[in-house]
Amino acid sequence: MKKLMKKKVNVFGKSVPVFLIALIAVTGFVSAALLTYFGVITGSVTLSQSVLFDGHDITTLTPVVETMVGVAGEIFYNPDHTLKNNADTWILVDVNLENTCPGPDPTNCDGANIYPEYKLVSLSGGAAGVGDEDDVHLYLGSEGGVLWNNFVNASFDYNVTDGSARVPHVNVWLRKAGLDDVQLTTWNGGSPLATIVDGRATYTKAMFTTLSGGSPDAYADYSVREVRVQSGNPSLDPSPDVDDQTVYVSHVQVNSGTDLTQVELPTQTYANIPGRVVEFRMVYGFEYNSYPGTYTTITNVDYIGTITASGVTINGVLYP
Repeated sequence: MKKLMKKKVNVFGKSVPVFLIALIAVTGFVSAALLTYFGVITGSVTLSQSVLFDGHDITTLTPVVETMVGVAGEIFYNPDHTLKNNADTWILVDVNLENTCPGPDPTNCDGANIYPEYKLVSLSGGAAGVGDEDDVHLYLGSEGGVLWNNFVNASFDYNVTDGSARVPHVNVWLRKAGLDDVQLTTWNGGSPLATIVDGRATYTKAMFTTLSGGSPDAYADYSVREVRVQSGNPSLDPSPDVDDQTVYVSHVQVNSGTDLTQVELPTQTYANIPGRVVEFRMVYGFEYNSYPGTYTTITNVDYIGTITASGVTINGVLYP
């Protein structure tokens, strides 16, 4: 051993003890045996789309093209479309239109009335009613809400295509941060109280009561978050046959303002009714003096956010 310690070799022109080279080799060998990790996880998640349009996601959906030919003055009612929410929370979407019209200015669409119409089918007939949506929930928007103190009316156009001719009634949901939502209704147990002019129903503030029948004056500083238009007889679920109806509603407004376009899509477990969907169709109406040519409309169904008991979350921001 002593001889090994004294023995030297030439490395890069320098004399180095053989013992030191052996020690470095052993040290390197031991270091190479140390673990650098303790396990590996490879994750793979396959997702399905949360909201289906006409039963399809974007990978299988064939572009919907609705082509009509007619004479100025006509109204075209197109087939129904469905929005089905398969997520575990309510989802908020915006149904908005992009119109291109003939004439010198393609942005000037005077004489054209193009809009979505929401289909309401009262839940009656037992199994036959499963999957039908008897109401539509419209959100006022985080920036466009109105205090109950400033609420004047809720109004909408309606078009009954089958069954009872009764006008749909309206519920509104009031919200104040940190407190439970308050539901107000125009349902009084009898015929709806709405004022009806040329197929447009208007419910004024005085027509709303709490579910217990009391005055809503105590909620003056609450915000009106949601307007819900409901068909049939809401006091009986399912509705009796005498109140059964299919009705389309459109141009839903608060205080006679702009149309509400943000639609709340319920979960499949809402109200214990499986197969919940929101149904709508596009309507293309024209004045008799409309400019001749081709009117093109792109209907977008855009994702806005999610809805929970805490409020609405849009772009990561919670609006309570």
